Amino acid sequence: MEGKIDVDLVKNLFLAGAQNLIRNKELLNALNVFPVPDGDTGTNMGLTISAAVKEVKELQHATLNDLGKAMANGALMGARGNSGVILSQLFRGFCKVLEQQEELNSSILVEAFESAVHVAYKAVLKPVEGTILTVAKGAASGAKKAALETDDCKLILLGALKASEAMLARTPEMLPALARAGVVDAGGKGLCCILAGAYAALDESFVLEEDFFETTNKPSMDQMLLTDELEFHYCTELFVKGSKLDELKIRKDLSAMGDSLLVVTGAGFAKVHVHTNNPGNVLEYLGELGSLHDIKIDNMAEQHSELQSKHPEVEAVFKPEKDFGIVSVAAGKGLEEILGSMGVDEVIFGGQTMNPSTEDIVKAIKKLNARTVFVLPNNKNIILAAEQAKYLIEGCDVRVIPSKSFPQGMSALMAYIPGAEVEKNIKNMTAALAQVKSGELTFAVRESSYEDKKISEGDFLGLADGKIKTNSKDLSEAMFNLLVAMEAEHADLLTIYYGKDIDENTAEEMQAMINKQYPALEIELYQGGQPLYYYLLSLE
Repeated sequence: MEGKIDVDLVKNLFLAGAQNLIRNKELLNALNVFPVPDGDTGTNMGLTISAAVKEVKELQHATLNDLGKAMANGALMGARGNSGVILSQLFRGFCKVLEQQEELNSSILVEAFESAVHVAYKAVLKPVEGTILTVAKGAASGAKKAALETDDCKLILLGALKASEAMLARTPEMLPALARAGVVDAGGKGLCCILAGAYAALDESFVLEEDFFETTNKPSMDQMLLTDELEFHYCTELFVKGSKLDELKIRKDLSAMGDSLLVVTGAGFAKVHVHTNNPGNVLEYLGELGSLHDIKIDNMAEQHSELQSKHPEVEAVFKPEKDFGIVSVAAGKGLEEILGSMGVDEVIFGGQTMNPSTEDIVKAIKKLNARTVFVLPNNKNIILAAEQAKYLIEGCDVRVIPSKSFPQGMSALMAYIPGAEVEKNIKNMTAALAQVKSGELTFAVRESSYEDKKISEGDFLGLADGKIKTNSKDLSEAMFNLLVAMEAEHADLLTIYYGKDIDENTAEEMQAMINKQYPALEIELYQGGQPLYYYLLSLE
């Protein structure tokens, strides 16, 4: 390779890197130290880069500046989870250097790597070494070192790749949790996958699989609804829970039933979205693979008629119509209804298993048309995406309350005073986060080691404020061990939200057993309907 890279090659390198990341998604998910069903690193990074791919593939006759903006903006809006947000910031920093450039040479390439690191570190309040940030720093250092000896961009990219892989191998030395689990950092591995894919594309024998991204280049819902005719009338979404869910087979089989297909799998579950004329056939097929949860079927023909009568270009202008609004994140019909009763204006579906994107949060905020919007992420893996969203809306004062759980979000809502000054509400709501202890009962999606615990796949897990406190083969035992770890004997009120997989009778029996063990504890029981998490606990 010569010392320069033109825009077409840069585009191919990006697509090849994205392809390699998505292909290795499950490998990255398997590296996660935490065995709970959450928005796994591979899934989040894959969805983030897929959003960027969609923007890039829509470009026609692009300049390097156009390409950079598409990569950065796509990743920015599609960012999910902490790993996805950091990846989007790496793209943002890298692409800033592409502005006003016609092609990449060795010095610009090195500058872009360094800019990526600078912007990503700046975006994280408390950067942690031993993560994707450290691996990115290693890549930048490797590129700079290679540039001292050559101006060949291929060799500089190779230097970045080798240095990133060397740094990745050292991540267990920096994070004890990785060392105990015997793995490297999943986010850092994802970045290495991108660099390895990009480098492979420089080989003359490499062929980019153009149809690999066919499901990422679908029109948005509004674009579908604004066409004159709809080929498929029903938007069908649901979770499938099962032990043997083959993402590629599900995608292949469902592709014959409709379009706008999205299949995202994790350990023990799959999230499916498809536009079809026969939702019953979709449900029947998926029902043979496992149990169905959170089924949502919308008639797009009706939505089509409503949208055709509106003017999207006018709606895109932000015009505040009220002073305050609240956006919150939750998964489960019961939890959504509870938030609504507490004054939340817009509930974004998400949390564990499926972290909403920055774009999802931006859309929810815009929908309120409020001058000030308080956002409750209710999950530590969504806070960064929410923080990123607040910089993308002009004319609205977006305030993120860093709630890490649903109970924390509820505590913040209890402290909210309608009509009070913004800063007073911020102070009260933030202080309220520390007034509640959060507990969760779920199951292990993989075999793992956590601190002194040996965890088997399928074990019931009890988490207190995000940390695994107990694992057991029996759900009731896990519940009582968790209550001991949370020091329930010193609390006054226990609020229990039971999930999708727990019926009312079972939940009431659990309440009675807890009441017998803790007679002085006031207990409130609510149907949460959340998937994969049997119980959410709030202790005050």
